[in-house]
This record gives sequence, structure tokens and C-alpha cells, in this order.
Amino acid sequence: MIPFHKWLPFAHAAAPSNISALMSGVMIKVAIYGLVRILLDVLSPELWWGTLLLVFGTVSAVLGVIYALKEHDLKKLLAFHSIENIGIIVVGLGLWVIFSHYNLSTLADLSLFGALFHILNHAIFKSLLFMTAGSVVAATHTRNIEEMGGLVKTMPATAVIFLIGSVAISALPPLNGFASEVMLFQAYLGAFQVPSPLTAVLLFTALAGFALMSALAAACFVKAFGAVFLALPRSHEAEHAHEAPRAMLVGPGILAAACVVLGVLSYQILKVVGLDLPVPNVLPVSLVALLVFGLAVLAVRRMETRARISETWGCGIHTQTSRMEYTASGFSEPIITIFSPIFRTRKIGKREFADKDKSIVSGGSGEVHTLQFFEERIYLPIALFVKRIASWVSALHNVDLDANVMYVFAVIVIILLAVGQLL
Repeated sequence: MIPFHKWLPFAHAAAPSNISALMSGVMIKVAIYGLVRILLDVLSPELWWGTLLLVFGTVSAVLGVIYALKEHDLKKLLAFHSIENIGIIVVGLGLWVIFSHYNLSTLADLSLFGALFHILNHAIFKSLLFMTAGSVVAATHTRNIEEMGGLVKTMPATAVIFLIGSVAISALPPLNGFASEVMLFQAYLGAFQVPSPLTAVLLFTALAGFALMSALAAACFVKAFGAVFLALPRSHEAEHAHEAPRAMLVGPGILAAACVVLGVLSYQILKVVGLDLPVPNVLPVSLVALLVFGLAVLAVRRMETRARISETWGCGIHTQTSRMEYTASGFSEPIITIFSPIFRTRKIGKREFADKDKSIVSGGSGEVHTLQFFEERIYLPIALFVKRIASWVSALHNVDLDANVMYVFAVIVIILLAVGQLL
């Protein structure tokens, strides 16, 4: 949860990808499990608990995806989405507490099951994404998505599985991420039943943040999938990458199938387990979409048989190169500009001119700098302060034994005097 999140991107970047899958799918859920047990079995949470959970969850969800959008390290990008999804889960728990306080049982059950269902869904699609990211990193020897590209031609199976995970985490129908998040959206939309106007305003404000997070998550994975798998390779390693071994495709392939089954059959699964919640039935829509897709493929193939293939006019460009493509930096630059108050964005542009009148540009460069707020303004100052204290304590260790005994005696006297005053 933000602001206690800074360890996660560094941990995922350093860990092997299969360990990252375990961390994201299981380890970071342990605290969520403890929180759920405390809320359900130990305490009777009050309204302020729900408000606190809702605010922290919304902030984590929105800032997690905003920070993910500027990342070009593939595994750090996925790590920030873990922060986002933990925020989604905590939002569901906060909604459950709030609706339970106002005795809105249907909305409370919808919120709680949406949060619990999202725990399962996130474990599945995030493990899938980390495992396929590991295949990509092993093939390209880099985590920088700016040095990838074109991998759909050399790693087609990995690309398809990563695409399924991207659609699932973006909460697009008909996959499992959509099935759990739509429950929380339905719970939010019932906020007009809350008798307190102040709480209702809070809920609808949080709903706006939740909707923003959903849209930005989809944008982030358009960037991630496009920069990694589409267009032309942007490095020698990406150009000569090869598909992952079949054994490395089995695990994420099973998880991809689970994303489809849990999404398409979510309504039926709820009925089987005996939960009567007002959730949409995705199966008919999925079957219609599949039928339309199949008809479109047949129509395109029939058109190809009658098409005349010839060279198109390339505007004078003889060959397409990777330098002409849209990069991940270019994709995220408008969003970084929009959220410049958060990033403290600074842009530096330099141009080189071929003539004295500065009318012909011969070259140039550009830089975009963003502030690492939590690192630079919170954690680094604390770390430096602790380091200074550690240096001072270390200096004390260099004195002789008599001085050390005197220091210990003085501390004991001070403690005894303090305890005496308290008693």
C-alpha cells in the first residue's frame, strides 16, 4: 500500500521471474488475508475503518497505475500494477465495511466477494504476466521495453499468453479481471442508497478515481504489449530472440485458460457456490463476440483471395526502421505531462541547426525528468538521518572500555530516574 510500497519494484526487479510470480500471487496476499480475518472474525469495524481503507485503497490504485505508466523496466511496471491491484482489493474491503455499517447487505456482499474474487484473479493473471515477462527477459537479455519490439514474430505463443494477461489485468471483458472489478463498480453505483450525504460524496469521488484507474491500466498495457511485441525490433537481441521452451509455456498457458474460464463463466460459478449476487452473465456476450470474430476472419480471408497485391506509396521512404516507430516513452509522455503535478515533470529539449538563421534543424535531443517523490522526499531523508545516527554510534564504539562502562552506567541511571518518575 502507498506509501509503504517502495520495496516492491526493487524486489521484483531483482528476483527471478518465477519468484516474482510467487511473490505477487501469494506473498503480498498474506497481509490481505490477515486483514480480512481481522475484519470478519476478530473486530467489529466501525465506519472510520471503512473510510480509511477506501481512501488508502483508492490512492494506491490510482498512484500505482500512474507510476506504472512511466516505467520502462518491464518487471517494475508489473510491480507497480501489483500496488494498483492491492489497492483495488482494499477498496473492496473498505466498501464492505461502509455498506455493512449502513445495513446495505447486498452491496456489502457484492463488495466483499468482489475483493475476494479479485485476490484470486490477480494471483492468476499477475503470475501469468511475470512468467511471460521472464521468458521475454531471458530471450532479449534486458528488462527495458525500449530495447524490445517485434517479438510477436519470434515469440508468438508468449505474445498470445501475455496478451490474455494484459486484457485480464486491464479489466476488459470477458476475462476474469473484468468479472471481479465489475462487481466493485456495481457496488459503487449503489452508493445513492447510503443515507449519509457526506459518505455518499466520498463514495462517488472514490468511484471517479476507480474509473480513472481502470482506464489508465488499459492504456499502460497497450503501451507494454505494443512496445514489447509489436512493430520492428529495436535491438540486436530482440531481433534474434527465440520462443521460450514448451515447458516454460505450459504454466502460463494454464493460467491463461483460467483467466478465460473464470471470466466467461463467472456468473455460473457464483450460482454453483450458492451466491445470489446481481452480476452480469458474460457467457452469452462472449459467445456472440466469438461468433462475430469468426465471421470477420472468414470475410477477411475471402477478401484476400480477390485482393490485388501491389506496392504502396511510402511517401519517399524506402524502408521502415525502428527509429520511425512510436516508442514507450513517446506513448507515456502525454500522460506524464497531464500528471505533471504528481511527477514534477521537467522537459529539456536541445536542437542543432545546420544554418546560421536556425531555419534547418540538423539534429537534437530531448529529456523528460520526473520526481521520485517517495524516494527523494520521504525514504532517502529518513535513510540519511539513520545513517548519521549510525555513524555517531559507531564513533562511540571507538572509545576505550572505561568510557563505554561510563556510558552504560549513565544510561541505566537515566532509565531508573525515568521509571521512578512514572511510578
